[in-house]
Parts: sequence; C-alpha cells; structure tokens
Amino acid sequence: FSKYTDFLLSAYYSKYNKGGYITQETGTSLQQKIMIIKGFNLSWVYKLSRIHDYEKEPSWPFPYDVKMTSSELSLLLDRDTRDDRFDPRHGSLLSVSLSYSPRFLGSSLSYVRSFSQYTMYKNIRGSLTWASSYRLGLASAFGDTLAPSKRFFAGGGTSIRGFKLDAIGPLDFWTGLPEGGEGTVVINQELRFPIYKMFRGVAFFDAGNVYSTLRDFNPLRLRTGAGLGLRIDTPLGLIRVDYGLNLKPRTWEPKSAIFFSLGQAF
Repeated sequence: FSKYTDFLLSAYYSKYNKGGYITQETGTSLQQKIMIIKGFNLSWVYKLSRIHDYEKEPSWPFPYDVKMTSSELSLLLDRDTRDDRFDPRHGSLLSVSLSYSPRFLGSSLSYVRSFSQYTMYKNIRGSLTWASSYRLGLASAFGDTLAPSKRFFAGGGTSIRGFKLDAIGPLDFWTGLPEGGEGTVVINQELRFPIYKMFRGVAFFDAGNVYSTLRDFNPLRLRTGAGLGLRIDTPLGLIRVDYGLNLKPRTWEPKSAIFFSLGQAF
C-alpha cells in the first residue's frame, strides 16, 4: 500500500523475581510497525507465550503455582523526539499500549491491559534540565484473578525512590510481600544540574501507588518519595546513584533507600 513497514519476529525466555513471586516466560512474538503520520508510529503485536508464576517461598496452606498460556494481541502508539535515548536533555517520549488476550485465541486467562507513558525533557537556563515522567497502567481479568505476571508493581530506582523494589501497593496476607495490582500511577519530577566536569546531580520528587483492583483506583491516594542523586559520565556510560526518602513511612517500612545503576532513572 505504498507504505514502508518494519516486521520483527522474535523468540525469548525471561525469568523475573518480583519479590514474592517468580515469573518464567518463554514465547515468540510478531510485530509490524507503520508510520501513520510524521513522528507517530503505530504497531500491532501478536505474542504467544507460556508463563509459569510461582511463589519464591511457598505459603501455607495453599502455595501459589500456576502455569498458563497467553495469546495476546496489542496495539502500540509511540512518538519519540528525545535527543538521546540513554541521557536525554530535551524532547519527549509518548507511548500508549492496549493489549487483549481472549480465550478464543488459546489464552488460559482472558484479560485486557493498557499502559501509557509520557516523559518530557526541557533545558532551563543553560545546563539545567527539568525531566518529568507520567505513567498509568490499568488491567482487568473480567472477574477472574489477574496473574502476577500481568499485574503492575511500583517502587524502586526507576519508579518511586525511597521505597524498595516493587514495595508499594497491597501485600500478600500470608507472606507480607507485595502482590501487585490491577492499576498503577507513577509521577516523577527531576531537576538535573552540573556539579564539576564529569559529575552531575539531581533533585527529585516521586509519587504514585499500586491499586489492588480497578474499584480501588484513586489517583489522589499516592505514596511519595524525594531525594538527591549523583550522575557520573564515564566511558562505559552514565553511572547513577540515588538516595530517596520515604516521606510518609508506615511502621514496617524503611525510611530511605539507595540505588546504584546505569543510565538515567527515566
């Protein structure tokens, strides 16, 4: 149809520890991307996978251990004007996805899932950069229990600093570990500034939450964190160190957390 298009066929295996749960997934996917108007890309993706969700430490009396097949169709809309994917100084990224996994395509569990993200980078008075990120995730299994691998988690070095990885949201009754939810909101604000030569600093404020079900979704009920970070430009890439404070810690929660990684938080 006189349109340039990219096809991508891939196979993969992944294993991810979500604190209380471990997810092993093996699958294949087919993706086609088309530029609909200048700067905006629309993709459709079909993914067929075999998923094994189980508890890291089996809980008594009914340990969670489920194997399922996911046959998922997705639409993705994206626009990327960032000047650098790993350390952007200006531009923005918009990404919106909608996925549907119906039983008539062979899925063990029928669900719908959406995830939207918008990040913006703006130079302010020379070397100062204001970076902001907004993320929204919603999912439903139409009355059934959504598998942990399809739930949303938040907390950690790339979402809400001041909390341990995936530590925000509802906790499992038996283990006390995060169990994820059907909805999430994450908001990040960063001011990035130079210090000396290869050293840069950031001041950040993060807010967000994870909601057990869509009925619990309330974007005004948020957990918050704030702190400072150090960025070091090296030949191997940008080294990141962030120290975050939990602004309203609960009795059992640590009051702070520190993270080491490569690249910017978002």
